[in-house]
Amino acid sequence: MSASAADIADLREMIAEPTTTTYTDAQLATLVESFALIDANELEPDDDSWTATYDLNAAAANIWGRKAAACAGLYDFSADGGTFHRSQAAKDMRAQARYYQARSAPSSLRAHIDHDYERDQQSDYWRDSSELQPASYIANAAEPDEDE
Repeated sequence: MSASAADIADLREMIAEPTTTTYTDAQLATLVESFALIDANELEPDDDSWTATYDLNAAAANIWGRKAAACAGLYDFSADGGTFHRSQAAKDMRAQARYYQARSAPSSLRAHIDHDYERDQQSDYWRDSSELQPASYIANAAEPDEDE
């Protein structure tokens, strides 16, 4: 499945690119599709019955990161009695990237501890534990604000 026109329109609003001058719809659709999620029925994107579900926040964070990289070389200067803070553009774009990254879908990792492994058997914690269940951990967090 491919990204819908509504997904593209929503992403355009998120990245402040209302026209196709910088990014074509095809480019944005390709980017959106690279952030496919498990759907409401818990089906993976490679399943034939999967309902198209995408992480637009992750796609927006990616675009804002690209925009910040393009402005990374801008510098501040003074001329004709005025001071120009062009580096502020990259700072603001990094802030937008962090904003959307913090709102992107969490990813998780299921870690299973093999209790038959010798090193684990040496631990009193595992030997005394009555519940030896695999645990899931959320592995997504907002990046610290390095500009402040």
